[in-house]
Amino acid sequence: MPLHGSTRQLSLAALTLGLPTVEKRAEPIPGSMTAADTDIMGSLSRKFAVLQVVFAPLAAVVLYLAVDRPVTARMVFVVLAAALVFGVVMRRMISPVISLTQAAELFLASGDKAMGSWPVRSGGDPSRWTQAFLAKMREAAEQRENLEARVHERTEMLSRTNAELSAEVAECARVEAVLRDSTELVMLLLESAPEAIYGIDLEGNCTFCNPACLHLTGYEEPAELLGRNMHEVIHYAKADGTPYPVEECVIYRAFVERMGTHGDDEVLWRKDGSSFAAEYWSRPLHRNRQVIGAVVTFVDITARKQAEEISRTAKAAAEAASRAKSEFLANMSHEIRTPLNGVIGMTNLALATDLTDEQREFLETAKLSSDALLTVINDVLDFSKIEAGKTYLEAQDFNLRDSLQNIMKAFALRASEKQLTLSCDIDEHVPVMVCGDAYRLRQILTNLLGNAIKFTLAGGVALRVRVNHVDGENAALHFTVSDTGTGIAANACKMIFDPFTQADSSTTRTFGGTGLGLAISARLVKMMGGELRVESELGRGSEFHFTAHLGVGNVVEDGAIKTIATAAPVNGSSLRVLLAEDNAVNRLVVTRLLEKRSHHVVAATTGREALAALSRENYDVVLMDVQMPDMDGFETTRTIRTMEKHTGRHQRIIALTAHAMIGDQERCLEAGMDAYLSKPIRPQELYQALESSSQAIGSQSIPHGLKAR
Repeated sequence: MPLHGSTRQLSLAALTLGLPTVEKRAEPIPGSMTAADTDIMGSLSRKFAVLQVVFAPLAAVVLYLAVDRPVTARMVFVVLAAALVFGVVMRRMISPVISLTQAAELFLASGDKAMGSWPVRSGGDPSRWTQAFLAKMREAAEQRENLEARVHERTEMLSRTNAELSAEVAECARVEAVLRDSTELVMLLLESAPEAIYGIDLEGNCTFCNPACLHLTGYEEPAELLGRNMHEVIHYAKADGTPYPVEECVIYRAFVERMGTHGDDEVLWRKDGSSFAAEYWSRPLHRNRQVIGAVVTFVDITARKQAEEISRTAKAAAEAASRAKSEFLANMSHEIRTPLNGVIGMTNLALATDLTDEQREFLETAKLSSDALLTVINDVLDFSKIEAGKTYLEAQDFNLRDSLQNIMKAFALRASEKQLTLSCDIDEHVPVMVCGDAYRLRQILTNLLGNAIKFTLAGGVALRVRVNHVDGENAALHFTVSDTGTGIAANACKMIFDPFTQADSSTTRTFGGTGLGLAISARLVKMMGGELRVESELGRGSEFHFTAHLGVGNVVEDGAIKTIATAAPVNGSSLRVLLAEDNAVNRLVVTRLLEKRSHHVVAATTGREALAALSRENYDVVLMDVQMPDMDGFETTRTIRTMEKHTGRHQRIIALTAHAMIGDQERCLEAGMDAYLSKPIRPQELYQALESSSQAIGSQSIPHGLKAR
């Protein structure tokens, strides 16, 4: 039974006897005895003991005095005797309580271990009560220990669980914050993205869209698009307004195939019914490796399409202008070269006759003027080719020293006429044989040496060649052309490399020229991997420097080189030549040049006449003009090559044309011609071409007069 009930009764008894009580100092724990209750019961036990000690002697004294005393004394005695009896009775009654109190004090002081050794002095019911009480106390102590152990265990478990829950709650809060920040960031990105973005589910219905998507499609609120089929809303028609079935939609097909797609050839439609060109990207959305929809990004490319259209129009116009320019140059070249061929040809023929000194002077002057005009025409055409990017460098082995020697010989007469010294200094380390474009290198040096002689009135002109470095099969050669001429002002040193520009462009200039020579040379040097530059000072001459990157060719003995240079010997036999030329002057010039070498010439004015002549008899060589009436040279050549499939005989055909633009030579060779000569005709080039043909024919020439079968 609980102890706190008994202690309340003891306290009440103490009050009844006038004994002091102890106030409760703390709220008792149910099922246990507090220290205050123990103090009260101890105080009662001590006071009852005092009463027993005091009342016994006092009763004896009163009894002794009351023997001879009156009634009053007897009454006092009776009262004292009653009090003594009451004290004894109360002690008997309170004795179990005292025992319980002592047990409680011992229990509080020593714990349940002392309960078994505590003696029980009273007998009867109080003894049984005390024994039962002690048993209950021991059982309660054991239960309390078990309960305290379980409470301690559960407390620790709850503490750990609370710590784990706190950690999980904190982690959940952190993850939730990260997720919230991430979601907010994604939404900010979607809202801030300049590209229109929308998502669709497996049915093609809109699941989200950003403000740019609303803006481009003309909608105001996301609710106007969410849940609607996007193909039916913004992609329902083609650019021409015809319906666009969803089965034909590129975005839909890619979505069905679980693939992404990209294009810029579609149009999208706004809310107001207008359309715009769009570039789009579509990518499938995955969740747990399953496609759950797609995200589509698009931008308005109307401005870009307009710019592309303008660019295409401008490009087409530029190409048309370029073609017109090329056609104009080709026609002008043809129209100028054709009469110029007659002038130069007739001049050469006249110079080969017996002339007076005055007549020879006149004709040589005419020839120089014709050559100068031809140089201007060639420069204009060369520059046009270079500007159009249609000039290419050849790579052939040639003897550099021989090539430079020939160039210097060509200028020796002009330098001698002006009493100028002309020198060429080639370093001993410069390779003898190099691989490159000998013609273009000659063109560069011819321009530089020609200018040096032209602008030098006294002193001399020098050409120096040095090696910058040789790396295996490649060599970088440094060329310098110096003179003691008038020099160039510092502000004009860069300007002279611009086309149609000269250092002195005034109307009082002393020296002529088109201003194209240096521009052409600078571009050719750049194609060779170098740079053309000048060092000059007015009145102190000029130095032009450039570097050419050439390959190192195979070294050949000098005798073999000379043999190659003087190849194509004249075999002494005449050739039967068919001349297909519609211009009477050119026919006369070529005929006279060939007859001077004892060749037999038959003329035809059209391609059909040439075919008819070939059907009647065989010819060693055909000189074929390209531009002729009725049937041009290309068609005539192709017809001849077709006929050869049945005869098995190859007819030598040499193009003889005023078409000298880029690609003309290639077109002639592709048509089946064997060689190419441009007008005006240079006699030596014509003779060399015929001699090469004669050497190729050799002993296999079909006898004259035998028809082809």
